Amino acid sequence: MADARARSLFPAGTCLHGGKEGLLTLATLAEADVILVAVVGTTGLEPALAALAAGKDLALASKEILVLAGRFVMEAARSSRSRLLPVDSEHAAVAQCLAGHPVSSVSRIVLTASGGAFRD
Repeated sequence: MADARARSLFPAGTCLHGGKEGLLTLATLAEADVILVAVVGTTGLEPALAALAAGKDLALASKEILVLAGRFVMEAARSSRSRLLPVDSEHAAVAQCLAGHPVSSVSRIVLTASGGAFRD
């Protein structure tokens, strides 16, 4: 009943996608060039990997999937020749600071931990 009521709020022809399957569908849309993953925690890992496997550029609005599975995400991006685009605070700031500079010019990057699940 709630689903029918929710559908009546949108114009005819609107497609609603929900749950894990909905995320995977949206992450692999043929007409999309860039996929923005902006879900908390580990929920975004599978859609992110699906987007990369589909050759999409991946904009990340959370760090969790890189902390959780950075090696696999980076490998998938390299394999598909997709770009990772940071759009959240700290990792976007680091990317902006590094833009145009050779990696060899950086000896280390220090980020402060403000809290959250990965603080310790």
